This record gives sequence, C-alpha cells and structure tokens, in this order.
Amino acid sequence: MRTFKPCSSFYLLSVCLFVVSCSLTPNTTNEESLDVISEDIIALAKIEKLKGNNLQQKETEVLTENIKAIETVSTKQNPLGLYNVFLLEINKQQVNLTPEVKVLYKKAIAAMQKKSWRLAEGFFDEVFIVAPDFTDAYVNRALMAYQQQKYMTAISFLGKAETKLANNPYVFNLKGIVYRASGELELAEKSYLKAIKIWPEYTEAHLNFAVFSELYRGNFVKAKQHYETYLRFKPNDKQVQRWLAGLNIKLAAR
Repeated sequence: MRTFKPCSSFYLLSVCLFVVSCSLTPNTTNEESLDVISEDIIALAKIEKLKGNNLQQKETEVLTENIKAIETVSTKQNPLGLYNVFLLEINKQQVNLTPEVKVLYKKAIAAMQKKSWRLAEGFFDEVFIVAPDFTDAYVNRALMAYQQQKYMTAISFLGKAETKLANNPYVFNLKGIVYRASGELELAEKSYLKAIKIWPEYTEAHLNFAVFSELYRGNFVKAKQHYETYLRFKPNDKQVQRWLAGLNIKLAAR
C-alpha cells in the first residue's frame, strides 16, 4: 500500500493540535510513567510561520495542494490507508475554516498555554458553536481537561472528536494516555494499539505503548519491540536508547 509522504508545508498544516509537554521525568528504574504527545502536532496558532501579506490565502493554497497531493496517490488498486484518509479529511476541514474560527481557536490555544482554563473554555465553546465539526478543537479541549486531571471530561471530548472524524491517531494516543492515568489499563492498551494500527509510523504512540507494556504489563518482549520501532524512526534519542538497554538487561536476567 502506498503511503503519502507530506512535504514540510503539509506537515506544518496537516494537524492543528496544541503541543504540550506531558512527560513525568520518565525513568524505568523507578518505574515512573511516560506520556508523550507528538511534537509533530502543530497548533493552528503557529501557522504564522507562513510569511506574507495575505496569510489567509496562503493557508488555503497550501491546504488545497495537500488535498490534491493525497488524492493523487489513491487508486482503485491502491486505496488510501487509514492515516492518509485521516489526513485528507483533516485538510478538508481546515480549508473550510473561516477567519472568525481561526481567531477564536488561536485565542483558545494562547489561553491554554497560559493555563487560563476558564478563558480557554470560553473560547472553545465559541468555536464549537460556529464550527461544530472542527475536530481539533475537541481534541485540544480534551487535552486541556487531561492537564487538569479531569479524565472523564477528557474522554468525553475525545469521543466527540472521534464522531467528527474517525481514525484520528492523535485521538487514540491521547485516549491511551488518559485511560492509563485513570487506571483503565485495558482501554489504554486498546487505544494505543488503535493509534498504531491507523498510523504504523506514529513514533510517540510506539514509545507510549513500549513504556506501558514494560511498566504496567510487565511484557518486556512487547516493550522491546516497540522501543526498537521507535528508535528506527528516531535513532538519535539517547534517553530511549538507555531505556532499551536497561530493558535488555532485564530480559537477559530472566
């Protein structure tokens, strides 16, 4: 199956979520947990990286090019995989966003960054009214709830995001994180695996599932597999190299 490889501008615009560090100083020796939300998830608030006077027009042009590029690789013999279908739909959502929605969304993101929760909630509520199908807003609202340890609220918003756009790997990775934090380990495992099934190259989901398998399941063989998959894509991550080395010592001692 052919996989669409996005160019840098596509990568910038393809997924408009808010990046937040959710790591807990992971250390496999102390069996602390790791939550990784992808650094590739770019906030719409950062879209000003596209320079020029008519930014709105440039955004639309890039998104339209993305849609054409994804559709080009689809044939009856080689239909789009789940992840590319997701990318196609997310770009179609974004190309139809009005300037009003973008302004509200950027304000919500800025409030999230400042942890001004009530202010951010207000902006998100306005977004939901004027753009009820805008998936990214629901995911970010869920992420904000997770940051406040409101796990049931987070799951509720992720459920809404899923109904607006199925096969969103970021939704399922975040579901895994939330379910793990709330002690719903079976659901966490299923969610991580769903994210990986949708997007086999989703490095952060592989890393989350590796740590989950090691620390919460004691499945060192499966953990090793997913650490190694992560490192195939990010071979220079020294910290994860150390975690894998420590895991290999545990495996050798069995």
